[in-house]
Order: sequence, then structure tokens, then C-alpha cells
Amino acid sequence: MIFMNEEIVNTFSLVDECVFKNLTHNPPTATAEYHCKKEPKIDEFFHLDYADYEKQMLGKTYGYYLNGDQSQLVSAFTIANSALVLDFLQSSKKNTINKAIPRAKQRRQYPALLICQLAVFDSFSHLRIGDQVMNQIKHLALLLNESTSFRFLIVEAVNKKKVLQYYTDNGFEFLYSTEEIEREKTHRPVDEETGKLATRLMKFDMMLAI
Repeated sequence: MIFMNEEIVNTFSLVDECVFKNLTHNPPTATAEYHCKKEPKIDEFFHLDYADYEKQMLGKTYGYYLNGDQSQLVSAFTIANSALVLDFLQSSKKNTINKAIPRAKQRRQYPALLICQLAVFDSFSHLRIGDQVMNQIKHLALLLNESTSFRFLIVEAVNKKKVLQYYTDNGFEFLYSTEEIEREKTHRPVDEETGKLATRLMKFDMMLAI
């Protein structure tokens, strides 16, 4: 566990104080302790599944190590190629998306980059670096756009108020106006305990990051 005073917390720079690496090729050390206890599925993914996802070409996982120390994993995320499909969206949402695209280039789906998983691990959550992580994902997306193209970032955000607020604060919008409409249109799984959708579909227009 790392303890820092308030001044250090407020000035912590993910870019300056961490080293960015591909986790599959630079995994945490065997003694590394990194957890996301409030989200067991995310915790399990970053301990057991991320390397196989890359092996199967389903997603690449990157992380930030404190001072390059592979026993101190601060944050990690997984991204993959995807698409923003308009077929089942409400007409109002389709129109909003298409309105930003020149008419001659409008289509039924648009290239997108999917944020598959994202975590700031518990030992570093007090640093309040979530926004920095998202800024770095957007920066990486712009760099990737130099060799390929995708118009949107999309995510299936865990359906919890704090998580959804994080994404909206970082410029993401819901693909469906309400959870009820999203459930009806997508038939996606519902959490057995809460009766709510496990995740909500959200998007960010990369033109806003240029």
C-alpha cells in the first residue's frame, strides 16, 4: 500500500511518474499485488484473462507501472477494434450521430475503438487519476488513427452511478436515452441481484479530441 499526502495526490502525473507498457509482453511480477475489489470481474480479467485475449487477437492490454516498477501496477485498460452499429438505435439517436457526419459518408455503422476493460487499482485509487487515464486512452486513439481509422470510442460501462458519471464527465454519451429502451432494443443481460442491465452502452466522438 502506498500512502501519499494531499499535495502529492493533487500533483501526481500519470505520464511523468509512470511507464506505459503492453501488459502481455511486460506482465506484473509474480509478487505484484493489484486489485479492483469492488469489481470482481474486472479484477479477474486483469489477473487471468488479458494475455489470452491478446493471443486470440481479441484485444490488447496496456498498463502504467509506477516508476517502471512491474510490481507496482497503477492502472490498466484493454482496447479492441469494433463498430458503432446504428440499426437498433432510436431514430433520434441515429439522427444525432449522422448529423455530425457529411451526408455522402453516412452509413449504418461506423468504425470504433472499444474500451473492453478499464481499472485504476485500489492501492492507487486515492490519486484521483481516472481522468488522466481516459485522456491517455484518447491520446493513444489519436495515435492509432494515424495507421487506421475509427470515429468513435465506445464502452460497455458498468451500470453503477459512479462509473457512469465518470464516463459522462469525460465526454461520453449514452447510446440509448434510457435503460429501459436499451434493454428492449438490445436484449442484453440483466444483473440477477439488481434487475438492471449489467452495463450501459456509451460513445465518445473522437472529433472532439482533435
